[in-house]
Amino acid sequence: MDKFEVLARMSANSLFIYDLANDTLEFTGNYNNRLHAKRHYEHFVETISTNPLVEGDSKEGFEKLLKDTCSQRHIVSQNLSLLTHEDKYETFCVKTFYLQENNEILGFCRNIEFIMRADADSLTGLYNRSGIEKQLDDILANTSKDSITALIMIDLDNFKLVNDTHGHLVGDEVLRDISQILTDNFNKNSLISRIGGDEFLVCCHSMTNIIELIASVNGFIKNVLLYGGNRFGISASAGIAITTEPMPFQKLYNHADVAAYAAKNSGKNTYKIYDTSMEAHKYMDITSINYLYDNRDNRDAFTNTETRTSSTTNYLPLITAITEINNKNIDPKYKIEETSRLIVNFFKTDCAYANCFYPDGKGLLTSYCYSRDTSRGMTVETDFSLSKKDFVKNFDEKCIFFCSDVKKINEPLRTEFLKKHTSSFLQVLIFDDKDRVIGFLGANSKEKRLWNQDEIDVMITISKIITRTVREIHEDSMHILKKGLKKIPC
Repeated sequence: MDKFEVLARMSANSLFIYDLANDTLEFTGNYNNRLHAKRHYEHFVETISTNPLVEGDSKEGFEKLLKDTCSQRHIVSQNLSLLTHEDKYETFCVKTFYLQENNEILGFCRNIEFIMRADADSLTGLYNRSGIEKQLDDILANTSKDSITALIMIDLDNFKLVNDTHGHLVGDEVLRDISQILTDNFNKNSLISRIGGDEFLVCCHSMTNIIELIASVNGFIKNVLLYGGNRFGISASAGIAITTEPMPFQKLYNHADVAAYAAKNSGKNTYKIYDTSMEAHKYMDITSINYLYDNRDNRDAFTNTETRTSSTTNYLPLITAITEINNKNIDPKYKIEETSRLIVNFFKTDCAYANCFYPDGKGLLTSYCYSRDTSRGMTVETDFSLSKKDFVKNFDEKCIFFCSDVKKINEPLRTEFLKKHTSSFLQVLIFDDKDRVIGFLGANSKEKRLWNQDEIDVMITISKIITRTVREIHEDSMHILKKGLKKIPC
């Protein structure tokens, strides 16, 4: 048994080799655990029209996939309907790569039904956030100038009114119906996910032009309005980010997110395509400041006489956006990562973060942050040697600690910041409901910079807006520690 056969047997996927010169396709490994297929096929493409392995419309798709693979120098993928060992057709993700030296195509088939069971949103059956991220890593890494990949961020307009007026059961039914409208409007080369609440993410890949993409987005927005405009008062806004070159998922996701904000703040019920001139704060609708008054904690934070100065009105879009994010029913760590991204973009820093202290005060728990270097949110285990008591004593009476040049501060703090390649920072303490310090919000810069009073006031306001989110993270961490785990899972 050769090495390839051993690897094939260890894989849960069905692997195959297609010989172009002889038109033969041979499966290897545990292919029959998933497929009702022969091990070896002669004249595979020539006889595909009568081959029961491939269903109907997928016959042409399989033949095209093999043809396209020969002209590419990267992995090509296609969703095809293949016959399972239960004698029914199911959707498989088929990925292929051309081995030029052997004039062969190496490929594998993965049953999407099995993927979806682990990575599906339980309410809609679409991919969840982690599920679509797993798929997009490969797709975006292999995007080339010969094809277009687009990420579409979709946010339902006024969906909160559905839950408030009709109840959550009706709200859930609306989300399922919207999911079906999405599926009906985008083709089989699209990956569709519900990433939380009323937010959806669609990836369209292997496109040669954007006409079909725009038609699908327009069709979806129109159908959502027809479905729920009169009955529920809802519509949809979408942000589109396009690439023709390999790109990290988080970077393209951020572009789509910025475009979605632009769409919502240009009147909703529309779409915008991302371009480099878009800055999130230019498109934040200041009238949406009403969000600040939906929640008592947020209202108090903004109207606090110590933090509400005339200068903070320049930062209303930032405060509004962070309030909206932290009011959403999504994973707290994503709230902090997105809050950190906005801080980095507005303050032009290199990273922003929120940390929680261990209950014994002898270090920091997991940190949630956003880094300009990686253009993505991160969950990291912190390497921090100071105790809470020794660290907190550096904060002033307004619970602020900032420095324009870390080389001028005393040890051991100087070493702590220098090893993180930080030259300046601004930090604000965060408290629990008994006024005990549980963590802090911070922003770091690799360059020396002066922190002005406007920035300090706004950071105080943001720290109060995210207090509830940080408390959630801290309470979850305490619960895990009480169970006897020494390390908080990322």
